[in-house]
Amino acid sequence: MAYQYSKQPWKALYLAIQVPVTLFVRLPVWAVTYIFSSARPRPTWSWRHAIAVALLRRVTATAALVGGFGPVPDHRTITPAKNGEGIWIDGVPHLITAELKVWTTLSNVEPIRIPGYWLGKKGVSHIPDSPVRPGEKVFIFFHGGGYTVECAHPDGGTANIPRALIELDPHIPRALAVEYRLSSTHPLPDRHPFPTALLDALAGYNYLVNVVGYSPHDIIAAGDSAGGNLALALV
Repeated sequence: MAYQYSKQPWKALYLAIQVPVTLFVRLPVWAVTYIFSSARPRPTWSWRHAIAVALLRRVTATAALVGGFGPVPDHRTITPAKNGEGIWIDGVPHLITAELKVWTTLSNVEPIRIPGYWLGKKGVSHIPDSPVRPGEKVFIFFHGGGYTVECAHPDGGTANIPRALIELDPHIPRALAVEYRLSSTHPLPDRHPFPTALLDALAGYNYLVNVVGYSPHDIIAAGDSAGGNLALALV
């Protein structure tokens, strides 16, 4: 990771300041302040819970500001995975209608080909036969990260969630994790504003229905954090 920042001295300097400040200034202040339940973000939270949330928020905000802490797979390529199988998903310009067409025009965004990753239950092939068996259900999953960080890769930090979903439900053997485009704004270059991620989510849904052959009522949209918001927007 250090080599990654060797040609980005300002980012490296920012991280070099933020890490010790968080560990040796913010963390002790939180530890003392949150002794009093009235000072916690939620009075019902425990002292440990309040500190954990504060630390997570700080790490997430820092990651978003610097564009992540390390190389992360994104929408530009399919990265080989140990625990899944990548496929390309075509964009869906023909489905951009009504309000969605207005939003894409205002934001000057368009659909593109994106990766998706199939995850299968233990003992089940990652990619289903096409067309799938009638009545077979599937998760379409969207990762969290505030629309600015993280990825859908099966070996990534959020992959345990869709994998847990399919392992817990005996009737759903697979999940498709969609690698939607991430957004950013100042001080980073502006990229992929709303509704870019929604276009990618719609492409994933179209792929399941019109390429693989799932019936719409057999598709369960799921996600964590920002991914949950995206799942709701898709529905």
